[in-house]
Amino acid sequence: MTIQWWRSWHGAPMDAKWLVISNRSGVKPGIVSAIAWELFDYASQNDERGSINGFDVEIYAAFSGFSEDEISVVINAMREKNVIDSNNYLTNWVKRQPVREDDSRERVTKFREMKRSVTQCNAPDKIKNREDKDTDKEQNRTELPPRPSIFSIYEREIGPLTPIIADELILAEKDYPEGWVEAALKEASLNNKRNWAYTRGILRRCQAEGRPPGKRENIPKDTFLAALEEARNGN
Repeated sequence: MTIQWWRSWHGAPMDAKWLVISNRSGVKPGIVSAIAWELFDYASQNDERGSINGFDVEIYAAFSGFSEDEISVVINAMREKNVIDSNNYLTNWVKRQPVREDDSRERVTKFREMKRSVTQCNAPDKIKNREDKDTDKEQNRTELPPRPSIFSIYEREIGPLTPIIADELILAEKDYPEGWVEAALKEASLNNKRNWAYTRGILRRCQAEGRPPGKRENIPKDTFLAALEEARNGN
């Protein structure tokens, strides 16, 4: 039997979005977090993965101990916050989930290829001379895919890279302005907090404050509030 998985993210149980939804719905943040977790699990097992169509509020209420009204008002607030789209799909499902949760071999293989040193190559035939070996190495060097520079920066500033962190770095470079991820990694290193969770916290805080990492100058209050509201309305 193949086990199906779905991908969460660090900080998910205490994501700031649940506070916003809690305020809008009048339901405690812990209840919002639990409902969100159940919706993620349900969407992962649905025939149309990522969809909450068919979710039974009554059954979940009986299991969780939450009232049906609490569950319904939270789901409506999630729609208003665009956590759930107009078609009843979790908005960021495709972005957050790998193509196949039950098989990471392809992702790990690609990662190992990027990690492989450019000096590695297939062993040449024993009868070839040294010049032939050097030629083979040069050919293989040109065929290897370019290694994202952010990987090298992470290893220099934070430490060893894993396939999961590599995926997180690629997503972060898409989500944040150019140069932000590199600056956040350096700031985490300077603060002697060499881990990805701390670095991601820097990025989120800077996004809310409307400033790039490493910039500490005062920001006009109206600019700060506008940036904070924009971050809250994001996915």
